[in-house]
Amino acid sequence: MKKELEDIIEKSINIFSRKEMIIANFVLQKNINVYDLSVSNILSNTGTGHSTLYSFLKKIGYKNIRKFILDLKNEDKQNELISDNVDIIEEIYDVHSIYKKIISENTKNISISSIDSFIEKIINKKNIYLIGFGESHLVCMEMSYRLTRYGFNTDVIESEIGTLLSKVLTIGEKDLLICVSISGESNVIIEAAKIAKNNNVEVIGISSNSDSNLSKVVNLLVELKFPIKELENQSYISTILPLIFFCDILSKRILDIDKEKYQGFRSKTSKLISRFVKN
Repeated sequence: MKKELEDIIEKSINIFSRKEMIIANFVLQKNINVYDLSVSNILSNTGTGHSTLYSFLKKIGYKNIRKFILDLKNEDKQNELISDNVDIIEEIYDVHSIYKKIISENTKNISISSIDSFIEKIINKKNIYLIGFGESHLVCMEMSYRLTRYGFNTDVIESEIGTLLSKVLTIGEKDLLICVSISGESNVIIEAAKIAKNNNVEVIGISSNSDSNLSKVVNLLVELKFPIKELENQSYISTILPLIFFCDILSKRILDIDKEKYQGFRSKTSKLISRFVKN
């Protein structure tokens, strides 16, 4: 370790918090292998979190972990070899920490009863239609694909407004409409839900807002958590994640209810598809 960095850390000891001191003591160890250091290595060995680590770095004059780890190396050649890898590690753990929070919040929020209520609505329906705009439309496509593979008759309605509303008008009483809107305030989606309800069609809503206008129209609302306000500066995080998480849970629950029936149908479709993929 460079002597200058040791001096900087030792001079800053009086301003460190208790947890920051743990990080300081860890990196100041005489027998530490600095070439094995990474974000995960520091956090796991000190029992601290990302916020503590970045607070520690700020107090000793570093804006990011990459530069700090590079300065712990003695040889410039080694610095060049590991620089790109360290940069990647930092980005991976930034995204991972956000993913972990989103999944944790939704794990607490999603209940088996809400999943079972969802399944009760889709079973024995003649057709299941899905609507959504933007990333919500992509989720509709994913959910449609999953359900179709298990034997449900599904269709994602085109998101062009005229086509969408016209198609919703044709949905019958034996069908089901699934409306996906993160905010729950999409005027077109709400109008489509109202049209379906007026035609005695059951409607399921998927949204992050349990008090939205969409929630007031649908027969069943599946509420998913997405900390939008906290992630305003993390525009690289997709709103799809909690919805994909829900799709995975839904798929597993469907198999738990009748694995022989639904897995059997999926196996048949997989064999059929593989014939053409191979050719």
